[in-house]
Amino acid sequence: SITEDATFIRRVTLDITGKLPTSDRVTKFLADTSPEKRSKLIDELLESPEYGKFFGRTWRNLMVRPDANMPNPPKTEAFVDWLAKGFNEGLGWDRIVSDMLQAEG
Repeated sequence: SITEDATFIRRVTLDITGKLPTSDRVTKFLADTSPEKRSKLIDELLESPEYGKFFGRTWRNLMVRPDANMPNPPKTEAFVDWLAKGFNEGLGWDRIVSDMLQAEG
């Protein structure tokens, strides 16, 4: 079944950006009567920098798991930024993984 608009905006925003939508964004979305408002919202979220950052952090957390007891845990923010850039540029997984495997440094 199709969810109501208030539930939809909360779920899709969390799924794509990892954050709750602002109250202003919810109000604007709920007032919109356009039949394409859901697809427009999804496109808008996928084009936002928050999309890349969220998925960059998510994949970093899956791939790099430093032990909490490590005296000098690896610094991974540059990796998150690199992943975010790839996601925001629309690179496919084949390209991202290939670039990771060929990386130097």
